[in-house]
Amino acid sequence: MPHLTVPENTFRRLAAKAAALNISVDDLVQPALDRLAETGTS
Repeated sequence: MPHLTVPENTFRRLAAKAAALNISVDDLVQPALDRLAETGTS
């Protein structure tokens, strides 16, 4: 699986949000990544 690098402060915010929801960071960001893959970036 490819990796995506994000700034440390962004990851910390995502990790805190995921922890508050009792899910993994991967599960938190997967819907957004799926939408991005469907719509593309161009």
